[in-house]
Amino acid sequence: MTIELTGDKDVARRHCTEALNLFERLGLAQPAQECRGRLSGLAP
Repeated sequence: MTIELTGDKDVARRHCTEALNLFERLGLAQPAQECRGRLSGLAP
């Protein structure tokens, strides 16, 4: 799954956070870690 990071950083942050929450609920550690990395790059 690829998350497009285009446009507003607030929108991208929200999408990454939603994906992170989903991956954590499903117990998918690797994609969750990738989302955390993307979120740290999107920090305000």
